[in-house]
This record gives sequence, C-alpha cells and structure tokens, in this order.
Amino acid sequence: MLYGLHESLEIQERLKLAVCCAAACLADPTPSKGLRPVKDCLALAEKFGFGEF
Repeated sequence: MLYGLHESLEIQERLKLAVCCAAACLADPTPSKGLRPVKDCLALAEKFGFGEF
C-alpha cells in the first residue's frame, strides 16, 4: 500500500497491489521472504483472480 502511495497509484491499483503482495508473502513462513518484484506479485491476480464477497 505504501509503495503504491509513493508511486502515486490510484486507490484501486494500490489495493490490488497490496493484496497481491500479501498473497506473495504467504509463499514463505517468514514475514517478507515471499515478496517478489511488483510484476510478479501482480501476476498472482492474473493467475488466481479475486474472490467475490
């Protein structure tokens, strides 16, 4: 979320990136080793999509 704010992304883009980064973090038991480059994190949204509420 902070990266998106720094990069002046719109709120929807920031939220999408934040969710994708959180999902990437789940790939490793440590707090941040699962993080990948932005494009790789966003690729998770393309691969898995988002659930509906």
